[in-house]
Amino acid sequence: MKWFQKRQRTIFLYLAVFITLSVVLGSLGLNFAQSSPLDAAIIVNDRKITRKRFTLFLDQAIEQQRNNPQYQANPEAAREFLKRQVVQSLIQEEVFQTEADRFGVRVTDAELAQYIHSAPSFQKDGRFDPELYGRFLSQIRMRAADFEDEQRRQIRVQKTQYLMSAPVRVSSLEWAAREPDILAAASKEDRKTIRENPAAARDQWRQREAQASFQEWYNTVSTRLKTRVLLESAAPSNVPAAPPAAAPAP
Repeated sequence: MKWFQKRQRTIFLYLAVFITLSVVLGSLGLNFAQSSPLDAAIIVNDRKITRKRFTLFLDQAIEQQRNNPQYQANPEAAREFLKRQVVQSLIQEEVFQTEADRFGVRVTDAELAQYIHSAPSFQKDGRFDPELYGRFLSQIRMRAADFEDEQRRQIRVQKTQYLMSAPVRVSSLEWAAREPDILAAASKEDRKTIRENPAAARDQWRQREAQASFQEWYNTVSTRLKTRVLLESAAPSNVPAAPPAAAPAP
């Protein structure tokens, strides 16, 4: 619970398709097949991602972009592009879920409840409002159980990333040796900021080191990744003709 209280972040479902993680996707060699065993849309090693989840995220991605002039100029090409983004994001998330299993990461009901109840868009007068929460779920056409399951998955990914990045440290000696080069490469304004708050600058450097570590790890994992994408078309099902009124990001 203490971990959650310090590091809780709101994940708005419309943005979940992009899953703001600290790594960049490597080349996965996606293999598009013509049939779907059971209800699988994507298989990552031996883990199945259902058509239901894929369609959910693709529909939301399209709703986000429907009024974008680039989308309107060529909807079919845009759908195909969004389809591949969703596929890649779901594959990446599944890789982190596998790593979460290895770490034994769990998200308690209390953590999940606090995460949702603390979202500003679900609060009225500083307190969680079930009516606002229900209205949001109606707007995104999602059951509470499904939405909460997705949030649990994302909290689990965040916890896993924290555990993976925790060993990355920047000692005082390392910072002292690197600081002159950082100052030399920085703009005048940035140099002033670094000198005024060296602790923050040091933490930013640590974050960059952690991101580089994530990238190296993910590139290694990608070489061993076996993926099958069992989708016939980029067109999702049951997409409304016009986007609903977007709820504020929680």
